[in-house]
Amino acid sequence: RAEAHRAAVFRHIAKMVRHVASGQKPQDEEEGVGGEEEEIQVHRFGSVPLKTYLPHGDLDVTAFAADDKWLQKLKEALEAQARQDDAQCVVSGVYSVPHNLNSPAHAEVVKVVKCQID
Repeated sequence: RAEAHRAAVFRHIAKMVRHVASGQKPQDEEEGVGGEEEEIQVHRFGSVPLKTYLPHGDLDVTAFAADDKWLQKLKEALEAQARQDDAQCVVSGVYSVPHNLNSPAHAEVVKVVKCQID
């Protein structure tokens, strides 16, 4: 059950990332999202692909794209979904580092968007 739930959450996030980052209609894909014409990749990492997770542990997902301009849109889409009562996946606790993902950085930084999805 835990593995099926993680797979469903990953598919949901991967579709959302692809939709926000590329503006294209999301498609069902298991591991990677994107093709030769797209520069968007979404992958699981950490304990899930190794199958060493706890039943109620987290799911680590990373996304790579040519630029990071879509991250603020992803955060806003997750926040909008958190406000919906009838959403397919229940989203809560959306935050990012840095808080404003569009603010210019003085150095190369890793930008993070975190949330809880049930």
